[in-house]
Amino acid sequence: MLEADAWLLLNASGLPPARQIALVSAFHTAHGIFEAVDEELLRVPGVELHHINALRDVQVRVDPSAIGGKLHELDVHTVPWASEEYPQLLAEAEGAPPLLFVQGSLLPADRQAVAIVGTRKCTSYGRQVARRIAGDLARRGFTIVSGMADGIDGEAHVGALEAGGRTVAIMASGPDITYPRSHREVRQRIAVQGAVVTEYALGTEPLRQRFPARNRIISGMSLGVVVVEAPIASG
Repeated sequence: MLEADAWLLLNASGLPPARQIALVSAFHTAHGIFEAVDEELLRVPGVELHHINALRDVQVRVDPSAIGGKLHELDVHTVPWASEEYPQLLAEAEGAPPLLFVQGSLLPADRQAVAIVGTRKCTSYGRQVARRIAGDLARRGFTIVSGMADGIDGEAHVGALEAGGRTVAIMASGPDITYPRSHREVRQRIAVQGAVVTEYALGTEPLRQRFPARNRIISGMSLGVVVVEAPIASG
């Protein structure tokens, strides 16, 4: 089994991120996890029989080569937690995603990143502020991280793009789904001047509960977070 295929199977297993990383740490590679016998897997702290059953099941029902082919068509590559391309700050964060799907590129320069986020239902003033702050920071060498949503997020990305800087969009959907659809063009521009990133597999819809999980990646990649405009109950 190829290491890249093993990572795709591990991602598809549905195991919690902490369990996946614990297994990779114990067996040194994702491939080693699927080569291990049940008794060896059970020695890893936190791993229980239902986790092992999920690993065995995913080997039967998932074809990693088919997934890899589809990702190649989308010009998306995978970045495992153990990879040098994996964002250093995010790797140190609690609950770091074991595998990232990336369209574009993640660079060492992205360690100097600031997140700019806010509400979808923003004011015109909020839009102006988000775009201006993003542009100013991008011109000073900061990578702008946001969630590619309507409103403040989208303005932050555009501000960085217009300044000729780098920007990274974190999605709450699979890499084959652009949300919102109106940001397809912006997404392509981001992939050229940065990266579009998600932890979710192909076909994953952007359901409401996935956005808080997405937010931990935005903050985990960044030195700081600028909230431009948002209601008290905002995510």
